[in-house]
Amino acid sequence: MDTRFCLTTGEPGSRSPGGGVPSCIFALPQTNLPPISAIVQDLDWHDLRYVLTVARERALAPAARILRVNETTISRRIARAEAALGSQLFHRTKGMLLPTEAGQLVIQHAERIEAEIDALGEPASGVDSLAAGCVRLTSIPLLVNRLIVPGICELKASHPLLRLELVAEPRNVSLTKRDADLALRLARPDKEQRVVARRIANLAYAVYGPAGKPSGALPWIAHEDAMAHLNHVAWMTRVMQDEHAGSPFLVANDSETILHAICAGLGKSILPCAVADRESRIVRLSGEAPILSRELWLLVHPELKHLRRIKVVVAWLEHIVNKALSKDQFIQASCDRGDPAPAQRAASTAPLAISDAGYRGKRPV
Repeated sequence: MDTRFCLTTGEPGSRSPGGGVPSCIFALPQTNLPPISAIVQDLDWHDLRYVLTVARERALAPAARILRVNETTISRRIARAEAALGSQLFHRTKGMLLPTEAGQLVIQHAERIEAEIDALGEPASGVDSLAAGCVRLTSIPLLVNRLIVPGICELKASHPLLRLELVAEPRNVSLTKRDADLALRLARPDKEQRVVARRIANLAYAVYGPAGKPSGALPWIAHEDAMAHLNHVAWMTRVMQDEHAGSPFLVANDSETILHAICAGLGKSILPCAVADRESRIVRLSGEAPILSRELWLLVHPELKHLRRIKVVVAWLEHIVNKALSKDQFIQASCDRGDPAPAQRAASTAPLAISDAGYRGKRPV
């Protein structure tokens, strides 16, 4: 029987009976694995590594660059795995190599093996142990540059053996394909499968313009049409229509770019307060109360959630978010619909379900 499910402890914007914050686990269809699983266990791990990389990159050329081999070597390794399994693992569609049904099963097992191998490199568990290894973290450039990077020194001091790889990308990077291990996103995941996700905060937004310029004559700096479904973009579109502002002179697909444009005196736009209030070259134009908020979600690949280094980075992310966002910057989740801001409240600091006492930095009081 093929079933799809989403497990939650509450709806977005609601509180669970125990006072926690909603969490979700998005999973692939449940399937009864055939005897192929036993065969996978006997395959050479290096062959499986090639299969995983091709599945994630969907082409031989980028997989070859990652593995630092030529495409012929990858083809030979995949052919050897297919011969051992007696099944075709990939089929070519529109220039992409996509896994067959048998390939999807092999990839699921290979990911479990990969996670177990990663775990072998973890130091002995315990509160005082140091995390080691690489963690690949993705978020939008604004959060990477203005929230994550300023907090890295604290993480490095506590865990010098840890390597953090940052992927600053306006669009979502896939955790399912292991393009990243962790993601910090400004929306509840609705398409990403097989990830553990939890809302960790509500991020307040307001309108900002360049300091020292009259606000009345400032044009709007808009977001591209592909972002129209986002609540802060929809709010600004309605305001522009009400003001009969016409077509904007400047359009961007990234809030970091918009912030720099405001600093350059090119216009006004909507930005998260936690970032914009700390920029001396711009000022808030929409008043003291935030106009709306967006949910901040933390995502992790389920095969990696038990690893020491993942737990440490998750705890550190929670720490820097709580540190960066003061109480008056959290507002009711009803603002996530773009409604005017209600009475402000402090956000829950309940730890992510996969967190432990791994982060040893000083926590805010």
